[in-house]
Amino acid sequence: MDTYYLINATLRQLPEMEKLWSEIRRISQKISLRSDATPEERAQLITLSSRLKEINNDLEINMDVAFSNNHQGNLRSALTEDLIKFNSLVKQVTKQLDKTIYQTVSLKYYT
Repeated sequence: MDTYYLINATLRQLPEMEKLWSEIRRISQKISLRSDATPEERAQLITLSSRLKEINNDLEINMDVAFSNNHQGNLRSALTEDLIKFNSLVKQVTKQLDKTIYQTVSLKYYT
């Protein structure tokens, strides 16, 4: 069972996260050439950020399952520190991305 979760992380989750990062970077670079994001770009970034958070959470849960089902007991000690750093970095970046996205939104109040 540990092998399944490791393969899933390696072949599915991490490559998908890389694609999301790439798309976020592309959109961000496009926006940086102007002063503000279009509503469509903002919506894309919100979607990408949400998906990245979802995969990151799944990765964290799935790796814990892999660690718990590793009969040799060597995965947790070998991968935990890097996994924690990676998950933390993704959370920091998505949090900052969300701040940036929502900071540029101007709200109109109607009375």
